[in-house]
Amino acid sequence: MTSGNDDPLKDLLHSARQRSKTEPLNNTPTDSGAVEGAVGASVPAVPQGLNPLDLLALPQAQRDLVNWLSRQKQATLSQIQTALNSTPQVTAQTIRDLKQAGYVREALVDGHLNYRVAFSGKISRAAQNLPEAIWSRVDLDNSSFLKSIPLFRDLPPDIFKDILGKLEPRTYRRNEVIMWQGEPNTMVRFVKSGIVGMTHFNPHDANKRILSYVKQGEILGFYALQVGHIQSSPVTATALSEVEVLALKREDVFELIEKHHVAALALNQMLIQRVITLANRSDGSADEARLALVVSVGEGYGVTTLGSTLAMTLAKTNGQPTVYTEYPTSDKLPALFGFPAEEKTYTHAGGYQVKVLENSPGIPPAVRATLILDELRGEYPNMVLGLSGEMDDSMSYLLERANQIVILTPPTPDAWKKVSALVNRLKNNTSPDRTRVYIVVNRPLATLSGEIVYGQADLDIPYMDNLPSLASHRQDNLPPQFGRAVQALADRLGRTSRITIYIPKRLEDNPIDTTPFVEKTLKFLATLFKESAAIKDESQRMTSSGESGIISETIYTVRTYVTQSELDKHLDTVLDFAASMKNELDQDALAIEVNHKFMLI
Repeated sequence: MTSGNDDPLKDLLHSARQRSKTEPLNNTPTDSGAVEGAVGASVPAVPQGLNPLDLLALPQAQRDLVNWLSRQKQATLSQIQTALNSTPQVTAQTIRDLKQAGYVREALVDGHLNYRVAFSGKISRAAQNLPEAIWSRVDLDNSSFLKSIPLFRDLPPDIFKDILGKLEPRTYRRNEVIMWQGEPNTMVRFVKSGIVGMTHFNPHDANKRILSYVKQGEILGFYALQVGHIQSSPVTATALSEVEVLALKREDVFELIEKHHVAALALNQMLIQRVITLANRSDGSADEARLALVVSVGEGYGVTTLGSTLAMTLAKTNGQPTVYTEYPTSDKLPALFGFPAEEKTYTHAGGYQVKVLENSPGIPPAVRATLILDELRGEYPNMVLGLSGEMDDSMSYLLERANQIVILTPPTPDAWKKVSALVNRLKNNTSPDRTRVYIVVNRPLATLSGEIVYGQADLDIPYMDNLPSLASHRQDNLPPQFGRAVQALADRLGRTSRITIYIPKRLEDNPIDTTPFVEKTLKFLATLFKESAAIKDESQRMTSSGESGIISETIYTVRTYVTQSELDKHLDTVLDFAASMKNELDQDALAIEVNHKFMLI
């Protein structure tokens, strides 16, 4: 059995440089014990990948296989067997030995099992054409990353240092299997960078169905923390991008939470949040019924005007029943819209309905809020509520279930202080996975026309002296600036997940025209997500599906907003597109951001 190469070490060194451009990993744990039949010298206690010098210690059969496979992107068992002129049994055993040593990894490509040489190290920044602002988000040191996880954040320094020394770093390339379904799960893995797809592998079905995703900062394998019998993994975990995990033995986690109650409380909170997130996704109500709340930092800043116009725009945009009302009291709506007070539901000529809520005396305010939302959700796919008065506990139920919260403010210093306080309050009642908060500057008075904005706003509505009355407003008689601003909010409602693709403008310090790739990406997102948000920002060139811009001299960005169900359904397709474009650009990696989590393809 021969590889047909007289200098396998030189060949492997060349493959490692060309395909991985690696840096050495620091503090790689090793063990002097050998794996029987795999290597003759030392074997990593944790599979860290192959160092070219390790090739010299391999038995001839393993050396031949590694030398041939290192020159391939990946290969199936039959392809390896044919190339090495070996029997299926010998080839399978050699692969098992190399896998146990951490030198070969399995990869699921188009539903088929392939094998790759696992090189030690990780992709360096030099290979990426990425500015420091992006690279620093991907390449955190272990200590900084660990402190971002609640489980470890408040540990005493000596305990934190001890845990840091027990972590076992592992790096996986796209499509490589991190954990197989049915395997005993003895490790708790913390995703340091990248994104992991959870699937149920079926060799007879090439269609990969992603059941869920695990992203940067999240735990992979919560079920390993069940007390007693070690649980087998119910799913297969696959790297969908370049993934780095820090693994900790379940015994070490148990010891930590037994001795330090602060860690136990933090872990309990993480588990609760995980359950809430899964419940919200399985509920489906976030996509079926969309709730927008409009709130102001004072009276007379346009809550009813903007809220009702948003309802009218939603009704026209998607053609579904839409309602506008106000909470906690909506008694003033008949007078404002010009319909009889005894008429509880008014159909506006603009295509939406205005609803007067029952006061429900004797019912606790918090209970009333649940009843109101249940009633509206059963009748209207689109709901817009204007919130009036002081923000109280009865509004928490609405805030927690809102897809969009619009804060209206005039451009004055005092109002902006109230905006900051309100934003901080909303952080306690909302989840960024479900709710997006937008700050809209409104100038209801001519005296505010020249006022500068004292903070960062998402939209700025100019003073308008030709605004139609609430009873007579229509899509065709709105001032253009106001209509565009409200349309932007309507387009973003329910689209709480953000995808950003970073496209290099300069390759290896050579400027090239990558604008065709920007256009290709925008077209791809528009086709994939169809009704994806049309974000109209005059500072950036827009399309119907996303926005593009330049964040540095070397990087373009292409960004779009999608619903959670769209993200769950199509994220793997987006990653496949990015991988294809990376190859077209002849890059070692491409950066993608999903909901503020960076990863490399």
